[in-house]
Amino acid sequence: MVVAFLGVLAASLTPAFAKGVTKYRGIHPLPPHGGAFCYLSIPHVHARAPSDMRVYRTMPDQENVFVGDDVALGYDGAKHAFFGPHPLSNPALPSTEKFYCYIRGAHFHATAPAAGPSFVSKDGVAWYVGEFGPEFEREKHNLWINDSGALPSYVPPKVTLADAPPGYHLPALAEPPKLPVPPAPAGKTAKSAAKPAAAKAAQAGKVGAW
Repeated sequence: MVVAFLGVLAASLTPAFAKGVTKYRGIHPLPPHGGAFCYLSIPHVHARAPSDMRVYRTMPDQENVFVGDDVALGYDGAKHAFFGPHPLSNPALPSTEKFYCYIRGAHFHATAPAAGPSFVSKDGVAWYVGEFGPEFEREKHNLWINDSGALPSYVPPKVTLADAPPGYHLPALAEPPKLPVPPAPAGKTAKSAAKPAAAKAAQAGKVGAW
C-alpha cells in the first residue's frame, strides 16, 4: 500500500519537480531485485532506476516496462506458465507494436497468453506455435534476458523441450549458444609446437653436415 501511494504521488509530480526519478509502466520488481515487487499497473515513477535492464524494454517516452519472469523476481499473484520465446501480451506494452519474450526455457508471466491457435496449452504450459515476425530477428539483442538472474527461492515450471506438443519448435535464433571447444592444455600445445621446431633443426643440421 505504501509503495502504491508513493508511486501515484510521484506520478502526479510536475516534470520539473520529478527530475532524477525513473518512469515505469506496469508491475515490476523493485531494485535491487531482492524480492520486493511493485504492483502498480498505471504509469508511475520511482527514485531508483532498474537494476538490470535485461528484463526491461524502454519506451520512446522513457517509461520502463518489465518483460521478464515476474515470479523469478518476487511477484506473488496469478501466474501463467510458458516455454520458449513468444509474443508478449503485457498490457503495459503498446498494442500498436509486437513485442516478444526471448526467454529460452520454462518461465512464468503474470499475463495469460493471447487467445487463439498460435498458443497450444499442454499440462498447464503455453507453447507458441505461430510464426515469428521480423521484429523477433530485429530485436534479437533481447536474448540477453537469458543471462539475467532469479531469486534463490525461484522454482520454474517443471517442463523441458522434450515435453513440447506436436508442431512446436524452438526458433533457431533462440537456440542456446554452442559451447566453444576448449583449447588444448598448454603443455600439449607447447610440446606439439616443439616437435616441428625440432624436426626443422634436425633437418638444418643434416643440410649443414652434407
